[in-house]
Amino acid sequence: MSAGSDQHEATSGLYPGIIRIYAHVDGNVTTEKYLKAIKDGHSYVTMGPIFTPAANTMFGSTQKVPAGGKYTLHTEVQAVDGLARIDVYCEGKAIASQEFNNTQDAAQYTLIVEPTKNSWYSFVAIDSKGHYAVTNPIWVDVAGTVK
Repeated sequence: MSAGSDQHEATSGLYPGIIRIYAHVDGNVTTEKYLKAIKDGHSYVTMGPIFTPAANTMFGSTQKVPAGGKYTLHTEVQAVDGLARIDVYCEGKAIASQEFNNTQDAAQYTLIVEPTKNSWYSFVAIDSKGHYAVTNPIWVDVAGTVK
């Protein structure tokens, strides 16, 4: 239990044990590497759906895009209770959504965006029971723009 409001008391009535944090760890897993991956943002919080991001869509990473260029967001997502929907956010606003009809199969999701300024994107997946998974941002730096 490394996420959620119930860390202090796993027997509380508020989602006990359902909220989890997953992190991408390079190499062998150690406590130190796990904590570093969380600190670096290579993680997401979930109450159900599971993400497997593409290398260029690693949560917490910074991606470079040429001015006028396109960037491809790609992730795989799966939910034991069935994947209902995935939403993509840019700077906190929903910019895309796709329904998945509560499939239990792993679903591939790709979105091509054309950022015009430095920005960020994140995914939210929702399963058939209304449980969410929310990723850390993928930062996108557009060449030639001011930070």
